[in-house]
Amino acid sequence: MGKAEVPLRGGSPGHQGAQLKEKVTDMAAIVLARFKVRDYDAWREVFVSKADFRKENGCIGTHIFFNAADKNDVTVNFQWESAEQAMAFLEGDAIKAALQEAGVIGHPDHWVVEDGGRTPN
Repeated sequence: MGKAEVPLRGGSPGHQGAQLKEKVTDMAAIVLARFKVRDYDAWREVFVSKADFRKENGCIGTHIFFNAADKNDVTVNFQWESAEQAMAFLEGDAIKAALQEAGVIGHPDHWVVEDGGRTPN
């Protein structure tokens, strides 16, 4: 399969419901990363400021989740152009400085996963 126009909903403040068009490759890699942060709001500010850094390294989208009982327990769904780019980024030296700047505690757990499809419910 090739590239497809996929409408995405913007989820950042000021862009709620904004219709965005992104070219998404059917073979894109998905990485789930889970980690603890010192302060969610401070972490998110740094995370958002690093969007260009991620994009330059092949990241084509992110979705942030946090534990309802502990906002500092964060999971991020990253979409990458390829699994190779994702792993090179996650294992590279540049990310270590960014994680420290953002207040990530310890080393994030991460998994490369494949989309198993949606179900009706």
